[in-house]
Amino acid sequence: MSVWKSPVLYLGLLLVALVLGALAAPFIVDWGAYRAELEKYGGELSGRKVTVSGPIAVRLFPWPRLEAAQVRIANPSGFGDGAFISAGKLTVNLALSGLTSGQIRVESIALEKPLLNFQLY
Repeated sequence: MSVWKSPVLYLGLLLVALVLGALAAPFIVDWGAYRAELEKYGGELSGRKVTVSGPIAVRLFPWPRLEAAQVRIANPSGFGDGAFISAGKLTVNLALSGLTSGQIRVESIALEKPLLNFQLY
């Protein structure tokens, strides 16, 4: 049997193509198009209005993570129009096991240049 007629070769080529596609996809997709959905999801989780003003990026290698710049979480209603917390950059590290099962599992959240505003009454 020649190498070119072996199904294992084609299966291996398909596997390599899938891995390369998964690694290249985060660079090709315009994550800014998902800004409204991310803000809505953040609002549902926090119970407050979430705004992402900067760029959004997703990376799968070496570990899956979501990065968003200029993130702002508003005060609850009745506490003024200012931000409760704002950050220059938000990095959310995701569990790879969760992504393979179709779930989003957050391992850690890192904030760069956070600013927390408290109000006393």
